[in-house]
Amino acid sequence: MTSLLQQLRSQRSPFPATWLAVEPGAHTMGDNLAHYVLPKCPSELLGASHRLKVKTTRDLAALNGAFKRAGKPFNWRRPWFDFDNGLLTCYVSPGGDYVYHYARLLGTACHILGIEPTMEVALPEPDDTVAFMDQWLPPLEPCDVAVIGYVERLLMEEGGDWHYEFGFGWRYITVNGSRVLMLGCEFSYWGDLAGALVKVLAQRNITRWVVYAGKLGTLNQADVPNRHVATGTTSLVEDDVVTWRSRLNLSGLDPQIVLLGQRHATTPSIIDETRDWYAQLQGSFDLVDPEIGRMAAVAGEVGLDYDYLHVVTDNLSGHHEEGLYFERHPDIVAARLKCIGVISDVLRRSI
Repeated sequence: MTSLLQQLRSQRSPFPATWLAVEPGAHTMGDNLAHYVLPKCPSELLGASHRLKVKTTRDLAALNGAFKRAGKPFNWRRPWFDFDNGLLTCYVSPGGDYVYHYARLLGTACHILGIEPTMEVALPEPDDTVAFMDQWLPPLEPCDVAVIGYVERLLMEEGGDWHYEFGFGWRYITVNGSRVLMLGCEFSYWGDLAGALVKVLAQRNITRWVVYAGKLGTLNQADVPNRHVATGTTSLVEDDVVTWRSRLNLSGLDPQIVLLGQRHATTPSIIDETRDWYAQLQGSFDLVDPEIGRMAAVAGEVGLDYDYLHVVTDNLSGHHEEGLYFERHPDIVAARLKCIGVISDVLRRSI
């Protein structure tokens, strides 16, 4: 499912930007693809650009994302764009999947807008991705389990003071006698950047167990977005199926709320989730996101235990109105908070 990324790794630049485009009618979002893509791209600058370039930066200050912050403590820094003499450069954190994702976003935006500049894409080396995460992750004390991802509303009753350094925030709490690190991040550790975070946590001997709480999409038509929590122990990562053993206590949970034994597929970009891709995976896989499999693969390599508990926020079947392009409605926010409460309860019974 990552053949286009594999091609990009060997593709000579520049090339037509729309080589990386997806026609909205061919994508699982359909016409809503424009509502997902265009807000992430400076359309007025795209229209004035003859050339596009996607490259990495290790400067977190540049990824200011002020328009996304809106009171959010984490996951608000975003790629930034610089326009000079017809060249529009998109700077992203140094993850190969993130570069690829934004290249596909920009290519698709150009197609939707009816323009065709050339594009140059500079993918980072894997060592650059790990070095970036190691550069910004602050010194942390050892713990029994590290919970990462959407942590600001998890396990609130356990208290603990938040501490912040540039790029990250964290608090330590005690759950059933175990020391738990709640680790939030200001920037998006998309795809292989998430694997790099797991590697650095292992290299520093901070924890032996990582639990990732986030959101993802389902391929199963019956799963209503923002009403379920999902977990599992397998993920398709490029051409390999990664498996691991769960440490979560999942006995006695309501199967109508917590979806167990889910088969997950890791994709480097949401733009890859086309109707053809969906048809190939439906029936063999249940869930999709860019990080779960990347984290699991690295955890297996470095000897860490690993689990995920995610809110199902999107249904790729096209039979539900709620999706990544429609997330701010108060009813959706309230439904997600109920799911976050379920994740907190599972963590309490598992730690």
